[in-house]
Amino acid sequence: MTNREIHVRFCALGKENRRIVNELVAMLPEIDRLKIYKDYGCASVYEYACKYAGLSYAVVQKALWVEEKLVEAPKLKEALKEAGVHKVALFATIANAQNDAALADKVKHMSKPALQELSKELRGNSVKKVSVELDAEMQFLFGKIKEKLGIDGDEEALKAIFKAHLAHKDAMKQSIKKVQNIPGDEKSKNKKQLSEAENPADAQPTKSHPIKAPSGEHIPVSRYIPAKIRKKAISKTNGKCAYPNCTKSYEHLHHQDYFAHTRNHKNLIPLCKIHHEFMHNGVVAVENEPKKWRIDLGGKICKFDVEYRRARQNK
Repeated sequence: MTNREIHVRFCALGKENRRIVNELVAMLPEIDRLKIYKDYGCASVYEYACKYAGLSYAVVQKALWVEEKLVEAPKLKEALKEAGVHKVALFATIANAQNDAALADKVKHMSKPALQELSKELRGNSVKKVSVELDAEMQFLFGKIKEKLGIDGDEEALKAIFKAHLAHKDAMKQSIKKVQNIPGDEKSKNKKQLSEAENPADAQPTKSHPIKAPSGEHIPVSRYIPAKIRKKAISKTNGKCAYPNCTKSYEHLHHQDYFAHTRNHKNLIPLCKIHHEFMHNGVVAVENEPKKWRIDLGGKICKFDVEYRRARQNK
């Protein structure tokens, strides 16, 4: 077998192992209810699970706990066989008859990190809290800044300071950019050539998709995003994720109108990996207005989202 064949075989066995473990865990509540473990010389379901399936005490405990909590959520309980107890447990205490189907769909198709973030938002704990201890000198300086800004609250003062810092940083970047891009400047030309050499992907468009313009002529539009459009989209959020209250750096440029549908690069939004996953799983409402984004489990899933889900799960 080649290295590639060994790797593929290993991954396939790993996937099959997870499926088997999930089914074993899903059987535990029934085994516990019927006291089947007693028929095989075990004092408890914990001993039985460890002896016959190698399952840990913590996994068995979580499985029994989830079973107890999901009385009103049969679809989410059924999803345990496919998604596993750890994903399902994230929503055990907030699942009910109304959100049962939606949550079952999410645990089947979203990654664990994305589900953890979704669980936090549904519980209202998505805002990151930071504690900072100020010594006497820092307290004095902070008080002076608040006085100068005319703000009493600590949180409002910090927001004003951060915004002022970012505005100053952007102004400095623009000033440097103007100096570097003087027409005819050899340094500017050399910098551009170096950038293209270091990023050959930016200079090589991928497969183009012709579309018909109103005039009747066919204009090729590529999935490749030109550097100018890419930089403009990223600069809107200073390279950060556009999702409300998220401070992570962007990892994806999300086509709000779906490139496969519109064949253009308008309305590009920079997003971190987790919130990009949110967009393709129908958990964000009012997607075309970033400032108004909010969690909504009833979001629709289009065919492009289905393709995204399939591609992610086949990695």
